[in-house]
Amino acid sequence: MIHLVEIVRMALKSLTVHKFRSFLSVLGIIFGVMAVVAMLAVGEGAKRESMRQIELLGTNNLIVRALRLTESERISAEEMQSPGLTLADAGAIQALPGVKHTAAVKELVVESSVRLARHSHGDGGSTVGKPSVVGITPHYADIAGLGLAQGRFVGEEHVRSRSRVCVLGADAARARRAGPGDMTKLGTEWFIVLGILQDKDYSGSEEATITPRNSNNDIYIPISVTPEHLEGSGDEADELWVQAEEPSVVTALSAAVDSTLGRMHRGVTDYEVLVPRELLRQKQRTLRTFNLVLVCIAGISLLVGGIGIMNIMLATVSERTREIGVCRALGACRSDIVIQFLAESVVLTALGGLVGITFGWAGARVIAAVAGWTTIVSWQSVVAAALISTLVGIFFGLYPARRAARMDPIAALRFE
Repeated sequence: MIHLVEIVRMALKSLTVHKFRSFLSVLGIIFGVMAVVAMLAVGEGAKRESMRQIELLGTNNLIVRALRLTESERISAEEMQSPGLTLADAGAIQALPGVKHTAAVKELVVESSVRLARHSHGDGGSTVGKPSVVGITPHYADIAGLGLAQGRFVGEEHVRSRSRVCVLGADAARARRAGPGDMTKLGTEWFIVLGILQDKDYSGSEEATITPRNSNNDIYIPISVTPEHLEGSGDEADELWVQAEEPSVVTALSAAVDSTLGRMHRGVTDYEVLVPRELLRQKQRTLRTFNLVLVCIAGISLLVGGIGIMNIMLATVSERTREIGVCRALGACRSDIVIQFLAESVVLTALGGLVGITFGWAGARVIAAVAGWTTIVSWQSVVAAALISTLVGIFFGLYPARRAARMDPIAALRFE
């Protein structure tokens, strides 16, 4: 241990003789390590954010979404007698093998002066929004993973009887100061509050490929509530949420759903089937491509840095030829010379690695602040960056060290 400390101390002393030259030679290592740390931070952040978004949507769910048609497409759909997305579609999908639950969702138009603060879990701030009234069928809570803080959710009996009941999201409940058993007004009609949903964190979901509904901002009512009560209700649906019995059958189930709806809609493509897991895979493939580009950039920087280290070490060996001869004359063996010069190379790259890790962490914070991305500097990325910088020092320092060790002691002593 003492011998190792002495070797490091001697290496630092040798490097400080030419401080500026040592600094210039290690710049490539600094930038390379910085790129590695920042790249891994962006990649880890994107991975965790994608997984969180998929958890919000459900790993074994798929979503059928009604498409907005142009005027010509709408006329064509009417000619083909396509009914659009309806509750009948939900029933047909429920009958497919592998389906656990199906729920219909319909956004309803309700004039309301009530506005609410939607709290942002990311920064503690809040934004002002307008509550959304959503018609649903009972299994929507199970499929979308909505938990109740108080009361109960809309049941089958409420859909059958077209009851004027509702469930409030956390922000909607705070804005209306209502709880289970209270009455709240939607449009011109009064509804009984059945329950209050748990507050959920949707921060960052605005950038998702499939944006999940912000349940904190929603008011849920039975989808069967008649048009006299609210505009836009009835048998139509904006979305159908389908929950598979097992995540492994989601991809096959999506094909079955597409085929079933194709027959029911008479070949009219007025819907799309979205599979969150498949979109996650696509996002991960894009992320891998992005990471590959960054790896190449970091690799080039490390290669240039390594060549710089080799260059400075070769110059150092040339300058210290007489010193090497004296060491050999005093009894130092070749391995001692190799260790001495290799230690200088490793110490130089290790210091560059530490600086690069610091800059990489700072760069990740800047990326998060400027681009709004989630970045996470993990301990694994720090260890990987430190290991890479050390290996660069060993690889590019070994040749100069061995060249120093192979010098003829007598010729080295005569060198001027």
